[in-house]
Amino acid sequence: MCEDAERHAAAQKSRYLHPTYAYRRPVSPHLAAREEDRPIDLEVIRKRADELAHEADVVLIEGAGGLFTPLSERVTNVALVKHLLPAVVVLVAPDRLGVLHDVGACLAAARAANIEVRTVVLSAASAADASTGSNAQELARIGLGPVAGVFPRASFDAAESQAVAERLWKVVEEGPL
Repeated sequence: MCEDAERHAAAQKSRYLHPTYAYRRPVSPHLAAREEDRPIDLEVIRKRADELAHEADVVLIEGAGGLFTPLSERVTNVALVKHLLPAVVVLVAPDRLGVLHDVGACLAAARAANIEVRTVVLSAASAADASTGSNAQELARIGLGPVAGVFPRASFDAAESQAVAERLWKVVEEGPL
């Protein structure tokens, strides 16, 4: 449930902060919120992000699912991004078959919603397929990049993970590669 937040904290060597919303079942946020009768309030998330911004150089907010993942019956992650007005939006997608479509559709949706995606990062798929390993180059080739890197299935402190993280931070701080 909070495993990702714990990993982010460990990777950044920062203190672990319990997510604003964490639910027992790993299902769509709107379903989990309904099941536990704890609706997601965008203003609560924004206020917490603002509070954290006073204590930290960087506030990383990981959304659950994609841009159109529902947070309630009428609110999606698009509304969350627009409500937060983040300095940088990074799209993360799995390095597997179908990612060319998924990234293309997500970037088109982001443009339609006036959301600027700074870069794309791929994560190693749990099961490699014939496209794994070539998707980053192909995304760039067809104009859906730049791809800051592909995070391997390795610990956060592994050299290959750190190399991708450094490239990603460079893009976040300075702009596209």
